[in-house]
Amino acid sequence: MCRKLISLFPILILGLILQCYPNYYNRGDPETMYGLLYGYDFSELFGNIPYIEISNQQNSIKEGETVDFKVKLSKASIGTKQVIVKSDNPAISINGNPSVTLTFTPQNSREEQILSVKAEVDENLVSEETNISFDSNWHSRIQLIVTNKDKDSQSILVSAYPENPSFERGSSISYKVKLAKQPNQNISIQPVSNNIDLLQYSAEPLIFTPENYNIEQNIDISILEKMDYLSKDLSIEFKSNILSVIKTFSVIPNLEYIDISAGQGVKSGYTPSIAIDKIHSKVLVSVFNWANDYKLGLFRCNLTTVDGSDCQHIDISAGQGSNSLRYPAMAIDEKNQKLLVVATNKSNLSKLSMVRCNLTTVDGSDCQYIDISAGQPESSGMTPVIDIDKANGKFLVATQNITNGYKLSLYRCNLNTVDGSDCQHIDISAGQGNNSG
Repeated sequence: MCRKLISLFPILILGLILQCYPNYYNRGDPETMYGLLYGYDFSELFGNIPYIEISNQQNSIKEGETVDFKVKLSKASIGTKQVIVKSDNPAISINGNPSVTLTFTPQNSREEQILSVKAEVDENLVSEETNISFDSNWHSRIQLIVTNKDKDSQSILVSAYPENPSFERGSSISYKVKLAKQPNQNISIQPVSNNIDLLQYSAEPLIFTPENYNIEQNIDISILEKMDYLSKDLSIEFKSNILSVIKTFSVIPNLEYIDISAGQGVKSGYTPSIAIDKIHSKVLVSVFNWANDYKLGLFRCNLTTVDGSDCQHIDISAGQGSNSLRYPAMAIDEKNQKLLVVATNKSNLSKLSMVRCNLTTVDGSDCQYIDISAGQPESSGMTPVIDIDKANGKFLVATQNITNGYKLSLYRCNLNTVDGSDCQHIDISAGQGNNSG
């Protein structure tokens, strides 16, 4: 009997030692020797420790998104065990931090703990690899490679100074350009306009590198002062081989549109020619008026006209009849206070003709018709242009002379000519030959 008790003594001593062991965990009934021996997991004493299980792990996460990695132990631990989980790159965070510590106890070893692994948003266009390590003093290191997969597309940031929706002609706009994201390689941005006749700027491209991508570069745009009564919608495209941005704006007209047709209706203003009567502060426009039986017409308005309601239409065809005086050109003889209108007279074999009226003519009854073709034959007075030679008391008319091989012709007449007999024709083609005028 004593020998049996002696044989059980080592076992009793072992149980007492284990009961006092700080990491001891009894799965059985500690009140009995059987429970004591059953309850202790001897496997860790022989190197059979629990291992770390990681589920739902991803090796690639899109920028801005989060994936929950789940971590637990393969079996219950004898005591408390800790695992330090760490990211070596700010591109990936764990529960919002660079590192976290997981604590497993005998009670929660088999329960999953959540690691919220997030691919952080950054300003570059690079997909970055990150090492996530699991370290402890009881388990060999586990290392996962997780890529922050960049999902952003590059964009060109353009701001205008001043930031106006519309600009006057003659003004300037300065565009400041940069990239939103760091590129992997150089990006060339070329400005392109939809109206090269109205906009002036340097055609040199802007070069952005991975180093200077976020530094603003300037493009200065000048709006030319070309006359126009219409508003223009313009655009500048900042264009690269991978993307582009279009900036639009309007240009305010520098001419005001006013209907000065004086009730003449449609087709009443063909081939207009304009002159200013400074003496009477009037604007005068001569036309080939289809609406008035294809006759020569004159529109007279106040220089300060706002809506054209003060404009007057006058028939100044001087009895030449329908379809006679085409392609009118006009000048003011201030010395004699006369209005001179030269035209191609189809009723007179398309020769050069003139109508002279008083500047104050009311109804055209004082207008005088004069043949100033100076003996030139048919089709010698096409598309005339007139000017006044004040110094010599002459008016000069240039025409395309079809009969003379489409050469340039000049007619010179006295300002006070009565019948055109004093008019002189001169071939001024300067040896350029046929079809030169």
